[in-house]
Amino acid sequence: MITINKTPGLALAAAIWLAGCGVSQSKPENTKVETATAVTAFPLGKAIFSASLRTPGELQAFQQVDLYAKVNSFVRKLNVDVGSTVQAGQVLATMEAPELGSALSGAESRLRSQEAVYLASKANYDRLYQTSLTPGTVSQNDLDMAFAKQQSDFAQKEAARAAYREIADQRNYLEIRAPFSGVISSRNVSAGAYVGPSGKGSEMPLFTLQEQKKLRLVVSVPEAYTPYLKDKERREIRDQIPRQPRIRSHHQPHGRRARCPAALATRGNGRPEQR
Repeated sequence: MITINKTPGLALAAAIWLAGCGVSQSKPENTKVETATAVTAFPLGKAIFSASLRTPGELQAFQQVDLYAKVNSFVRKLNVDVGSTVQAGQVLATMEAPELGSALSGAESRLRSQEAVYLASKANYDRLYQTSLTPGTVSQNDLDMAFAKQQSDFAQKEAARAAYREIADQRNYLEIRAPFSGVISSRNVSAGAYVGPSGKGSEMPLFTLQEQKKLRLVVSVPEAYTPYLKDKERREIRDQIPRQPRIRSHHQPHGRRARCPAALATRGNGRPEQR
């Protein structure tokens, strides 16, 4: 009887199986821990974009006019000089033109003559008309001719009157008056000088009048800032005076810069008024 011991074979088979399968050992994984980033939240809303700009400005007269002579004449008298403060309608200078006086006298004589002719033709027509009321005394043709003569003389009289008024109006131009209140900034003539609308006497104005109770501040704004300008927008402009006068302005695009004129009240002597 042969006895076979199976225990060592089973042990060998178990060892081989364990070596083939192996024993898995768990290794720790490298996991990254994400930390939350703090974000500042804010509510959305509308706001006006603002930017600051420092640029020089130029103060100009709010109104400025050069005064010339309307008719050929000579300066007889000057009533103001440079720096004089004048009021609207004030006589600044008086001219003289002797030929205007002669022309006015001639126009007046022609007017009186035409008035006399018209009165005569009117009286003739009135008499013919009264006579024509009696049948057969005056022909209708004579009556029509008298009426036409009266109308023609009336038109001639009105033409003479218009010519007289024209010369009389020219005499009114011999007085140079201030169109508005202001200060005389320049005077280019003296008494006895020849002046007129053309020729040698019109090269320079008689006076230059400026209004200085209210000034115009002109600021040249660079082109990059012109999109932010609006007409009649209210702005604050600071000058050397600590106060900040509020002014109303509008802009005028000009080349690569925008000219922004604004009205600025003054004390009347050309200095800005503090408010």
